[in-house]
Amino acid sequence: MSYNVDDQCKKEIKALDKKHKHLASDLKTFIQTHQVANDPNQPDDYRRNFFSSKNATILHGSLRDKARIIKARLYSTDLRDKSLRVIYLANDRDLTLIEIYSKGKKPTEDKRRWQTYK
Repeated sequence: MSYNVDDQCKKEIKALDKKHKHLASDLKTFIQTHQVANDPNQPDDYRRNFFSSKNATILHGSLRDKARIIKARLYSTDLRDKSLRVIYLANDRDLTLIEIYSKGKKPTEDKRRWQTYK
């Protein structure tokens, strides 16, 4: 039950943290929720429903794969919406945050960044 943060993602978090004062607590909640959802011991129905919602989408891999790349919405208590996006690698319950961005500033993720994690 651990998580890592890519070096570029650390810089993005630091920049976003200046505008969003509650980003650290929002990320903590996000990571806890997604660690549970990626736990292979969870029922398949729960995991399937979680990843078929608007909140999280598997970009590469599937629920059966040990490692998968996921794009998810992050709820911001400062903005009171889900306009922040997080791209992460899920390896069972271990998460690696690859990219975080604001949907208002950047329309889509940088595919080159997560391609190296495939």
